[in-house]
Amino acid sequence: MVIDQREKELTNEIAELLRKEEYLSFEREVDIGGIRANFFVTTRNNRKYIIDVKTWDTFSGFRNRAAHQAGLLKETLRVDEVFVVVDNLQKSSISEGVVTLASLIPAINEAISKEKSPRKRSKKIVDTSEKHIFAAMPFAEKYDDVYYVAMSYAAERVDSVCLRVDQIEYSGNIVAEIQKLIRSSMAVIVDLSESLPNVLYEAGYAHALKKPTIHITSTPLEQLPFDVAQWNTLSYEQGQTYKFRRPLAKRLQESI
Repeated sequence: MVIDQREKELTNEIAELLRKEEYLSFEREVDIGGIRANFFVTTRNNRKYIIDVKTWDTFSGFRNRAAHQAGLLKETLRVDEVFVVVDNLQKSSISEGVVTLASLIPAINEAISKEKSPRKRSKKIVDTSEKHIFAAMPFAEKYDDVYYVAMSYAAERVDSVCLRVDQIEYSGNIVAEIQKLIRSSMAVIVDLSESLPNVLYEAGYAHALKKPTIHITSTPLEQLPFDVAQWNTLSYEQGQTYKFRRPLAKRLQESI
């Protein structure tokens, strides 16, 4: 499988737009708060914005999912605003942070004009030097908070960044990219919920490489496959990931 090159093209187009605005400075592909962000933007008055790029094919509820992720990023990274640029979006929802490429700069300008509250102290950009945690997990919307809230928190506690393959730019075979990310990781967090075949494959690959591997699940342990159920696994409840992030961070720290 070759990933659509549109994501790289879109990030380059965004960079060109940002360069034309003298009151904005930005960095690309930054590691902040345990997450890799496409853009970290700073205004002259020191406001901090995140721009996230999505080249999703349209599906039912994709706008709501983008808005949900924008909210999670804003809360997790403690920035002033998050803008999710969705390539196939027909109409922006600036109040939710979901915008088209054409409305990105107007959305930033609107945010600047309205901001009167005290500035927030955002998470710091860190140099992880490719020292990352690999996330093997379902990509469905109901698991977004596991990644943005719990896994990112755990990675930040070990001065790392948590990567999952649908959140990074790459070209080529997806299996080869997954193998590369697991090989170069310092640890792997595996969400066994629903026992998805691709996740079980990634877990098995990590085990074969003897990578420190932390297993988590929202599926009852007795419903997991017999051999998988024998692993030492942390259980969590969906929607309760704030309660789960500290135990996950502790397990990760102990593992590495």
